[in-house]
Formats: sequence, structure tokens, C-alpha cells
Amino acid sequence: MSQSIVNEVLAKKPKRRVEWVQKRLKEDLAITHRDSLYEVLVRKEGRAFAADISGADAVRTYNAVLAAIELFTTKQQRHLQADTFLLRKIHSQEQERHKAAQAKAKAAVKKPAKDRPSPSGLLQRPTTQKESPKMAQRPQS
Repeated sequence: MSQSIVNEVLAKKPKRRVEWVQKRLKEDLAITHRDSLYEVLVRKEGRAFAADISGADAVRTYNAVLAAIELFTTKQQRHLQADTFLLRKIHSQEQERHKAAQAKAKAAVKKPAKDRPSPSGLLQRPTTQKESPKMAQRPQS
């Protein structure tokens, strides 16, 4: 593959660039595309490929690169796995964002019942041992 192919791929829309890379990584003869794949991923320090791709696409693409990392030379592998590689940075940021969202959701589930609104939208007061749950939900006058 030549530089014209690399330029052609980088000129594609973000979603099409991602699809092209993932398709080439999955091919049986992916080794024949190794240098073009590498050039597409790292051109302009990775900014050319990563421009305008969504976080989810960056995660999927970087996961595909890692799954096929043995296709690349040792030097290419080091570059693709370096902390400075832009696609890896985006991947890490998305992973952190996902973990934070999971932690937030988990914390919301563990919120005490007295602070959570009831299905009717009213705050429930805690029940005592003497009261039944039905009695606790009745408004007191």
C-alpha cells in the first residue's frame, strides 16, 4: 500500500476511517497492510486519524489495535502502546469516564431510603419498629 492509500483513508469521514482500520486488522492478510495501518494511526502524531472520532469509536479502534498488536514490528508496538500515543490517551480518558459513571450510578443505588423519593414523588420518612410500612407512608396531621 502506498502513501496515496494512507492519504485516501485519512480523507474519509471519521466513522469510515475507523471501519477501514478495523477491517484491515481483521483480515487474514493484515500483515500486508501493517505499514499502511501504522501510518494511518500515527500520521501527525495520531491527530490525523483521531480527528473528530467519537470516544466510543476510539475505544473500539484501540481495542482492535491491541488485539492485533502482534502484527506490528516491535518498534511500532512500542509507539502504539506508549502513553503519548493520542489514540491511547483518548482510550484511557474514555475508560476513566466510564468508570466514573459506573461509580456514580453505584453510589446512587446505595443512597439511603429516607433521602430517596417514593414512587409518588414524596420523601418517605423512616419506619420505626412499632410502625408498619403502610403506617409510615401515611401523612400525619
